[in-house]
Amino acid sequence: NDLMNAEADSTKVSLSDYARPTVTISLPKVDGYNVAQLLYMLEVQTAIAGELYNVDTYSQPGVEQSKNYTYALMGRAGYEDSAKTLQTKMASLASLGS
Repeated sequence: NDLMNAEADSTKVSLSDYARPTVTISLPKVDGYNVAQLLYMLEVQTAIAGELYNVDTYSQPGVEQSKNYTYALMGRAGYEDSAKTLQTKMASLASLGS
């Protein structure tokens, strides 16, 4: 607990040194109810920030592409083109690591 508090304080001061905003959130109790409220609050904040910055927070192209590649790797019908693309990209990435 001392380490966590020290890390939190250090991070808060470090961010403040660079004029970065911070927020400290305290829960009355760490249980399902309070954690669910916290998650909901963060989800709403994300949606609002997306609107303010004109970012579609509900579009997840990386997630969808990852699912498509997984389907291709698993041999799902209709994903043959994705499998070819994925194999080419994987070979290219492998050559970078060699």
